[in-house]
Amino acid sequence: MPATSLQLAGACLLLILLCAAALPFLHADQRSHRLHDRINEYASPHARATVVGLHERATAAPAASVMRTLALLARLVAFNPAHQEEYPAKWWIVLPVTMLLARLIVGFGQSLFGTTALIALPVLWILLVRQFYRWCEQRRNRTLFEQFPDALAMLVRAVRVGIPITEGIRSIAAESLSPTAPEFAQVVDQITLGVTLEEALHGLATRNKVAEYGFFSTALALQAETGGTIGDTLERLADVIRKRVALREHARALASEARTSIYILAALPVLTGIALAAITPDYIGTLFFDPQGRRIFAMAVISFTLGIVSMQTIVRKSLS
Repeated sequence: MPATSLQLAGACLLLILLCAAALPFLHADQRSHRLHDRINEYASPHARATVVGLHERATAAPAASVMRTLALLARLVAFNPAHQEEYPAKWWIVLPVTMLLARLIVGFGQSLFGTTALIALPVLWILLVRQFYRWCEQRRNRTLFEQFPDALAMLVRAVRVGIPITEGIRSIAAESLSPTAPEFAQVVDQITLGVTLEEALHGLATRNKVAEYGFFSTALALQAETGGTIGDTLERLADVIRKRVALREHARALASEARTSIYILAALPVLTGIALAAITPDYIGTLFFDPQGRRIFAMAVISFTLGIVSMQTIVRKSLS
């Protein structure tokens, strides 16, 4: 049985490693395709078909199929190649760590369901990897949300002194912190290539799924259609977003009591188990060496985990 478990774990590890090894190249290839399409858009009225061009289009179909497959795998684990430099851990560290954690959890399941629990190992592994990258994206969006009022204030000051809004966005890209600076730098690059300001800001909001970026894009679009002083519009928007940030921090402060309760409830069983192991090792050893004790311990760990996850979910939904 241990040999079967190791073989299954090794096969899953090899499959995910092969897929993940190609993911870092996905963003570079997508950027190359976007640039190529943009060049073709301007050059197509003056270009003519050639044998080389036809050959390139014929050979591009298999490559496009491979890239679509890689994009599907990236979406499966919530991995964003454009943000891979901002993740706290590299993919080649995340994969083995999550595999070990998944194998540990499945080990508890084997105490209850036997070797059939190994079937859940690949699914659990993918879920853990996906949860990690979703947490990274949520943390990144929270940082964008908290940095946005300062970026808007910078843009308001630039507009007040007569600087065009595009130059104000360029100053945000140059002087803001990450991840705000790279996002606005991408907006500047798109404007340089000929994309309108409204389209570039709409792409910014769609790409990051931050509601405040949507407010920003909509406000500028409406201001362009109806007229008015753009400085006043941006200042009011900055004030609204600053109040939203303060309201969120206030909600987090109110939820701190519930979070503290979660931490205390999570620590009590662990501390109690350590104390019993130090005082009466034979008594606590029943949970690890006796078959019936291992089943009870597995059920307790599963119930404990479900309880902690449920409480965290309630707090998170309340804050959202």
